[in-house]
Amino acid sequence: MRRVTFAPLDGEALPRDRPHGGHCRLRFPECGAGAPARPRAFTYRHWHADGRFDVDCVLHAGHGPAARWLRQAHPGDRIEWRHGGAPKMSLDWPVDDSTIFVSDLSGLPVMAALAERAQRRCAAR
Repeated sequence: MRRVTFAPLDGEALPRDRPHGGHCRLRFPECGAGAPARPRAFTYRHWHADGRFDVDCVLHAGHGPAARWLRQAHPGDRIEWRHGGAPKMSLDWPVDDSTIFVSDLSGLPVMAALAERAQRRCAAR
């Protein structure tokens, strides 16, 4: 897993609603043959007060645009992004100490966000 911090360009509009565990869409550079890559959904892990945001990305040996970009990314590299919105999953169901989260590797960031929210809900009781 690699945590990447993104910084919007000066003057770039930021979403008013910045939900922890919400999601954004990242468009990685071309994936060969001149075909633009499709935007991929990623989970916000943390919003910084200055508008920067962290995204946890699963590192794997694949050759897709996201995997290739993550292996080669350097501070200052640019990528297209757009706000996707609220969390893809909610905690509108009962959560207690026996709740189990199950996911494949690509779902770990959203599972971590859900586990953190569940922990806060249980602690608030």
